[in-house]
Amino acid sequence: MGIGDDCAVVVPQSKDLLLCSDMLVEHTHFETSYFRASDIGFKSVVVNLSDIAAMGGIPKYVLCAVSGPKNFPIDEVLEGVQMACYTYNADLVGGDISRSTEIVVTISVVGTSNNLVPMLRSKAAPGDSIVITGPTGRSSAGLRSLSKKGQRPEHPSEVELAHLRPKARVTAGRVAAEFGTKAAIDISDGLALDLHRVADASGVGFQLERVPFVSPATAEDALFGGEDYELLLFHPDGELLVEMLEEVLEGTRATVIGKVVEDPTTRDLQGEPLLKRGYLH
Repeated sequence: MGIGDDCAVVVPQSKDLLLCSDMLVEHTHFETSYFRASDIGFKSVVVNLSDIAAMGGIPKYVLCAVSGPKNFPIDEVLEGVQMACYTYNADLVGGDISRSTEIVVTISVVGTSNNLVPMLRSKAAPGDSIVITGPTGRSSAGLRSLSKKGQRPEHPSEVELAHLRPKARVTAGRVAAEFGTKAAIDISDGLALDLHRVADASGVGFQLERVPFVSPATAEDALFGGEDYELLLFHPDGELLVEMLEEVLEGTRATVIGKVVEDPTTRDLQGEPLLKRGYLH
């Protein structure tokens, strides 16, 4: 039972439920000059689903609370929310609407591990390969392009869409968990910062050999830009994990980019220390 009563009633299908919540705030995460209301709704769901993906889970239920000024089209935000739910096979089961001086969208998601062991930031081990599900830096390049134009193009470029309507790597996370991956994180605040977070949680170091990105993104975008929502996966046999992802996901650009080492003070990119820096908001 979903929308229409004071609470949604759901029946758990797994002993382990995954719960997450995140918000998008005007002037902090987006500007209405280049975000449509439906873009805001869509992205607000995806950033939460990406957290479920990083645990290897399956999203099931979404709650949405939206507030904005009197003339702001909240109904269009909800259209974007519903589209994201449809895309990722999750049910919108409730929420709230209110008025405020700035636009705020808060999403909560309930997912299930489907009785698999969730992937954790604290489980990376020396010898693990570091696998990334795709190139990074596109969202940062897209934000730069949109900010320069000052408005949303009728037909956004690939990097602009990566910022406006990112993708949650739910299937990739699921495949990785099924293949025994113990550690993962989604890249929300930049590859460098999120990789350091895993190293901190696991008490290990890392050696990166390469960082995949494509023009117009730069190496700076790829390392420190944020909001890519690709997954970093840590597995003893990275090449085999990439093969598994390629079998299931047509067109995947997953690749091994480095390895985990025992010394927690070793945190290098091509032999040089990698700054612990990223997108903070």
